[in-house]
Amino acid sequence: MNRLLKLSKVCVAIIEMSLLPEPDALRPPPPLDSPHIGVGLKGFEAPSSEGMDAVPVLFDPASRVFRQERYATYERMRKADPVHWCESINAWVLFGHRTIADFLRSSNTHVQAPDPLQELMDSLTPEPLRVFQHHMLLFLDAPDHPRMRGLVQKAFSPKAVEVIRDAFNPKVVGTMERWRPGQVVDVIDEVALPLPMATICELLGVPFVDHHLFRTWGFDVNRVIDIPLPIETVAIAAEGAGNMIAYLAKVVDGRARSDPGDDLLGALISAEVEGDRLSRDELIATAALLLIAGHDTTVSLLGNMVHSLLTHADQLQLVRADRTLIPGTVEEVLRFESPLQMATGGGRYVRASVLLEGKQIDAGARVFVMLGSANRDPAAFENAERFDISRTGNRHMAFGKGMHFCLGAGLARMEAHVALGELLDRTESIELVDEAPQWRDFVPLRQLEHLHVRVT
Repeated sequence: MNRLLKLSKVCVAIIEMSLLPEPDALRPPPPLDSPHIGVGLKGFEAPSSEGMDAVPVLFDPASRVFRQERYATYERMRKADPVHWCESINAWVLFGHRTIADFLRSSNTHVQAPDPLQELMDSLTPEPLRVFQHHMLLFLDAPDHPRMRGLVQKAFSPKAVEVIRDAFNPKVVGTMERWRPGQVVDVIDEVALPLPMATICELLGVPFVDHHLFRTWGFDVNRVIDIPLPIETVAIAAEGAGNMIAYLAKVVDGRARSDPGDDLLGALISAEVEGDRLSRDELIATAALLLIAGHDTTVSLLGNMVHSLLTHADQLQLVRADRTLIPGTVEEVLRFESPLQMATGGGRYVRASVLLEGKQIDAGARVFVMLGSANRDPAAFENAERFDISRTGNRHMAFGKGMHFCLGAGLARMEAHVALGELLDRTESIELVDEAPQWRDFVPLRQLEHLHVRVT
């Protein structure tokens, strides 16, 4: 039973979802006496003591202290133990910007577990989650990942995003035109959630009237990427995945039998690169990924953007006076309140042993990377704890790094640019009604439950 509990904690993970220039080539890892490819279950074992001093347990992702004060915890970990073995999740956790950037770009870093471990995980994973695990971009390494990404990425090209902008802008305008002076509105329920969801539903050609189903199923599926992972959430995630697969299978099968259509899903059904097409399971998994990640990250970004500006009145005043600061504002929100706090997909695995900050990471070990910590690292950003929309050289990692750099980053940026521009144009002032709004109790995302503001 103890073994099953451990395995359940690493059971499938489900989500991640654009156009910053990639940094210079990865510096090679420090040489090892005898690097080797992982073939065992090292990811489940405590590491050897080599290269490790006695360090108190400073990071507990389940603790209320961390979940309520994550940035203070990040700062403490960057100083005390930036490459940390976390016993409660049987994995390493990385906190520093440079280490994380190098790690995510390394060819030694994989999202798929080593074969023996992957087989064991498969045997304990409910079928709906296995469909996602084996056919969703998020969980694939080369050669499958570049093959599938090549078929999907055209839908998120800069030209395609500009076309989407033409449809998104009227939705924002229509929502904000209904607001009256002095009205209290919930930014999450009225803007951040429905508008990106409507956009992704239109892109895929699925009815927006079912958006509450997609949100519920996506929320349930997402539970399995939290750390630590309670064993009961696996069944909840599997049920959500099963419901979403059944819904999308009917849509995909119906389109394939008749007219695929001229929307994104139709394009994916018809897409072909060098004679290769997406399989039925790949189509379903890709549509699910777009439905979930295609709105959830933007919900966080839009809510965090409004909250950050309202809690930094000087910065709100700056962008009101100079709309050319909107792009910089969006980038600073992505850094300062990163929607993705942790590179998702169930962590990463190292194929060969490697030294990180003097710690030996054994082949096959599982590693989580805390993007929210990297983006507040003073070694990478001057005055890192200051929210500064005029910041230059903002090389944040809000959308990840390397092969799994977020496909939808350009879309998320566009939606944030449009929403902020219209919000500034259509209001004279905005003030917080909730002085201490509730944040979602979920390690991978930084997302507000609600954000009530008064507009005039």
